Amino acid sequence: MGPEAFLISAAVGALGAIQEARASSAASEFNAKIADNNAIIAEQNAAADETRQRRAAGRQAAASRAAIGAAGVTLEGSPMEVLEDQALEAELDALNIRYGGRLQASNYRSQAQLDRSAARSARTQGFLSAGSTLLRGAAQFGEA
Repeated sequence: MGPEAFLISAAVGALGAIQEARASSAASEFNAKIADNNAIIAEQNAAADETRQRRAAGRQAAASRAAIGAAGVTLEGSPMEVLEDQALEAELDALNIRYGGRLQASNYRSQAQLDRSAARSARTQGFLSAGSTLLRGAAQFGEA
């Protein structure tokens, strides 16, 4: 192989390393955007589920009050404690739904950060690999 071939081979190898790094970086950036979108969706789904939970709890409380009233029982003492316990449990359920959505969104955002870090690393690695390939080619050219 002639000396010029070493330089051409090094240049092609360096360009290949840069292209590969760009593709890997773009894939990681794309994954980060998906994770960001998933975080938003998780929050929206949790908010909708929380709203549904609160509405269902409201209907349940109304039905309980109606049943107590229909039975001729006053809303004091034990019947009132039952309604308060139902309301407390319903609120805890709603808050757990909200917390679960926030936790899931946080996990997606962490994944997005990792993906962005991988994108930066891929770009850096691509340039380092290209530089290394060029240096090897130059060394081989010098030896030829």
